[in-house]
Amino acid sequence: MPAGTLAAINAIWLAAGFALVLWGLRIFRVWVGAVGMLAGAALGAAAAGGLTGQEEAALIGALAGGVLGALIAWPLQRITVFLTAGATTAMIAAAGTVAFAGSEYVAGAALVGFLAGGILASVFYKTVIIAAMAVTGAQAVFHALYVPADTFVGSPVEIGGRLLAIYASEFIVLVATTALFVGFAVWYQRGPGRKRERSAAQAARALAARRVSTRLAFVTVAAWIAAAVFVAAGFWPVSAYELVGMHPLSWPVVALAAIALLGARPTIVQVGEGADMTLPRGPGRRHMLRAAAFAAVVTPVLTAALFVTIRGSWDGLADYYRAFLAGPGPVVAAKWAFSLAVMPLLLFSAHPIVYVPAPSIPVGGPPHDIPHESEEEADEDLGTAQPIVPSPAI
Repeated sequence: MPAGTLAAINAIWLAAGFALVLWGLRIFRVWVGAVGMLAGAALGAAAAGGLTGQEEAALIGALAGGVLGALIAWPLQRITVFLTAGATTAMIAAAGTVAFAGSEYVAGAALVGFLAGGILASVFYKTVIIAAMAVTGAQAVFHALYVPADTFVGSPVEIGGRLLAIYASEFIVLVATTALFVGFAVWYQRGPGRKRERSAAQAARALAARRVSTRLAFVTVAAWIAAAVFVAAGFWPVSAYELVGMHPLSWPVVALAAIALLGARPTIVQVGEGADMTLPRGPGRRHMLRAAAFAAVVTPVLTAALFVTIRGSWDGLADYYRAFLAGPGPVVAAKWAFSLAVMPLLLFSAHPIVYVPAPSIPVGGPPHDIPHESEEEADEDLGTAQPIVPSPAI
């Protein structure tokens, strides 16, 4: 398979995996609505066409069935999650009962497991969906990294055998990828910025967390495509890790570290009458230097430490820093641009900025919500005010 085609396939796998981790709950809702609409349209067209035998009636039936199917699909989401989670826990409970207590209590254990799993899935409905979509996203990223394209050639039995062999040989990587992506997805979709009542600083940090995560995902996919292009063009065989110091597997760890280091202290900017509307220069320079140090030092060290934990080798870290000087000119230029310009600018632009009223303005709300009275209105108020007359002593 040509390198360009393989790069495109892997980029699609990576983009799909990151999208399921970042927006899995929204994607699930859209997917359920789309499936319900398509199923309703198919049933409506078949029913109307079978009863009347006319194409116009089949078209009207498809439209009506699609709308009805999309409307019915929304309440069926919770039922589907309840049944799926209940069936899974029922099988686990039944298997555990057979293994430890015999087959006498299988029916009761399965029933208890079904109810417990279904109820827990209903209580933690959103979290269950997020975790399930993140598992799918983790598998997509794993496929982009470790599953060759020719794995899916042949009969279903042959494909299943190849996948099982790859999963067995890279089992630790698969488990680590799934755990990292599921944990990050639950935190990201249920954590930052999801509380209704929060301060301006918390809202700014939540926005920075979302920006950092999405931009690092973009950088990872772009680096993967750039590395494949360099290989296809006959340049030095550089990897995506050597370009930006970040492996797709380490993306959740790098994102959390970037959020903690770069978004922990928002920049405070005063607005209002008599306030300086320009950003302070000192914090801007410091944040840019921190972003550059994070891209050139922290990111590759975190990625190398993760792979040392999984595979026990620091070789990739040496390759990353060797790529600053080794290789053809285009590869070295791309390495410097990615590590010391593009990635730091993306991280720096995501730094949280909090706008607060100037000291002369009351802190009762945002500047545009604070009422301002004119001098004429103030004079009128003073002119119509009634003097305070002390009451006579009794």
